[in-house]
Amino acid sequence: MKLSSLLAELGNTAFEKFRDASGPKDVVTPIRDGLVQLQALNEEILELSESGKGLWITPKRLAIVGAVAACLLVMIAIVKVGKATPGESDTVGSRSSSTT
Repeated sequence: MKLSSLLAELGNTAFEKFRDASGPKDVVTPIRDGLVQLQALNEEILELSESGKGLWITPKRLAIVGAVAACLLVMIAIVKVGKATPGESDTVGSRSSSTT
């Protein structure tokens, strides 16, 4: 147990001193490369999220306007169909009442 404790302490000290280079190159290199790529992607995400601020036309606003326009078109179509249906049903109703 004493040996394991000393080895763990040695590992912690080596990691504190060498950080990314503390380990075999075949293990450390992919991790380091992944961390560099992750940082680059985080910077790109931040840049892209800042690009739309201050502009009137943003992708989010375009999507909202498109959804509202589609809803309005559907509502107009429903109203038109609703207006046509009562006139037809009145005609059908008058025929059925006249035949009885």
